[in-house]
Amino acid sequence: PKLDEGSLPSCRSGILRRVRKPLRRLRELVQKVRALESENGLALIAGNGREQIPVAGPMKLSKQGHPQVQFSDCPLWNVKIRKTGVVLVCRDTRPGQTVQIPCAAPGFGLAAASSADGVLASSEEEVLMDKVADFHWGIRSGGPVPNAIPDELVPQTFTDAYRAQSILVERILAAASGGPAEQIGYKIACTSKIARQLFGADGPVFGRLLSCSSWPTGKTLSAAEFPMIALESEFAFRMARDVPENSNPWIRETIFPFIGEMLPVLELVANRFSGWSAYSSTSLAADNAVNHGWIHGEATNDWREVELADHPVALRVNGENILTGTGANVMGHPLHALAWLANALPAHGLELREGDLVTTGVCTDVHVSRPGECVQADFGTLGTVEVNVTE
Repeated sequence: PKLDEGSLPSCRSGILRRVRKPLRRLRELVQKVRALESENGLALIAGNGREQIPVAGPMKLSKQGHPQVQFSDCPLWNVKIRKTGVVLVCRDTRPGQTVQIPCAAPGFGLAAASSADGVLASSEEEVLMDKVADFHWGIRSGGPVPNAIPDELVPQTFTDAYRAQSILVERILAAASGGPAEQIGYKIACTSKIARQLFGADGPVFGRLLSCSSWPTGKTLSAAEFPMIALESEFAFRMARDVPENSNPWIRETIFPFIGEMLPVLELVANRFSGWSAYSSTSLAADNAVNHGWIHGEATNDWREVELADHPVALRVNGENILTGTGANVMGHPLHALAWLANALPAHGLELREGDLVTTGVCTDVHVSRPGECVQADFGTLGTVEVNVTE
């Protein structure tokens, strides 16, 4: 499709002036675009299947799993697929401003290859996952809550579910108050047999941890701000270095050297429907694994000689023990869950990176808190974390 540069919207920031040359190259997109791995990351190419014309590169993935391209003479662009076709979205230096430039007609096909499979999709699939993300975002932001999730908004595959999750996380980060927000790591859900049965899941599900809903111990939560305050005692870890995709699956022993500090954590999960059974496993993934926040204690390096599977954890309410458990409740050992995540992420164009925080799943039963409670998770020699709940 021909781009008419004269029809492009005006922009005082000068972004459009800086991208006219790259846009001329983007006119070469005629049949389909593929994302192929290269030594430099992902290169966006176009052609007829015999010729591969580089139009931008290298292309990498953001922490939210979004494809991004960098031209030599303009800022970083996100590759998006919308009802109007493929667009590049560039965030200006001034907060909140974006410029969207159509690069292809509606229905223009995008396909992904190799480890990035599923990151890019056809425009029809992307539009549907936009609707899934909009549905969950609407409920999270105070919209009406139906009795159930409509069948047409239940992702059919985890590839689609995690694509919708990426879009939802983008919505949450964009709406965050108090300054720029970002993804800081991952959570793992369904690490216990009971949770998997509840959601009809064959295995764990991951979500994203966000800076705008991460708080240090002692945080006060207002019950009025959440549909419910369900708290989970969890072992969390900070990654000491990047974890590459591995030809052999990661296991507890091989993932161990990549881990830095351990943190005692209370994760806040919430459900706005009438019961947890409203979620399928893919809907759970699309709704960011129902994560609404997490509260962390002080990080420690003293966990390495501790047998976490046997390590006791107690959850107290106003000083009284009400729940107990051990690390064995998390897939037999918290590091089994962490290894699962390292194996699962590359299938969705993601990877564990240095500094990422990972909370590995509940090791006691879930406690639904009420106003007037001080809830503390006691990990013994590994520390404590607490939260106060008010009206």
